[in-house]
Amino acid sequence: MAYDRYIAICNPLRYSTIMTSRCCKLLVFACWLCGFLSPVTKLILVTFLPFCGSNEIHHLFCDLSPLLHLACADTFLNVITDFVINSCIIILTSAFIALTYTKILITIILMNSAEGRRKAFSTCSAHITVVLILFGSVAFMYVRPQTVYAPEYDQLVTINYTILTPLLNPAVYSLRNKEIKRALKKYLQIY
Repeated sequence: MAYDRYIAICNPLRYSTIMTSRCCKLLVFACWLCGFLSPVTKLILVTFLPFCGSNEIHHLFCDLSPLLHLACADTFLNVITDFVINSCIIILTSAFIALTYTKILITIILMNSAEGRRKAFSTCSAHITVVLILFGSVAFMYVRPQTVYAPEYDQLVTINYTILTPLLNPAVYSLRNKEIKRALKKYLQIY
């Protein structure tokens, strides 16, 4: 979405020639490919671990961190690999989003029309809000040493990015709609 917003604001006349159906499919394919390939190394390393004792995972779903706590062997390599892969993914995607939004911000600042600046900021604000909520909680969950581990804390963070972020997503994006803003103001004035 950051790339889409970048093209729409920085190259509006070329938008339809750049953001073709083929380009959108390639972007989706690249995201899916990264999503499927990123856990492969971690999965291969986990298959070599011996597990003993309880097979009960104290988490909302079977995630790598609670799974590593069930292992009977040293999981240092797994923890480091997990940390490096997750850090690379989050840092690269965050850098890409930051770069595109920096270019967007420069373009918006250089716009002559105040109405154009307002519309451009309105277009980007919803996406950047959702990105900050999601990336913030994902970074807290996956980019940290696993020795500092509190299952209850992890469960709260997990709830944030698996339930609250998708729940807030439609609300954040719909606040751009003027009719919804009017209805919300009217509703809040009643109470």
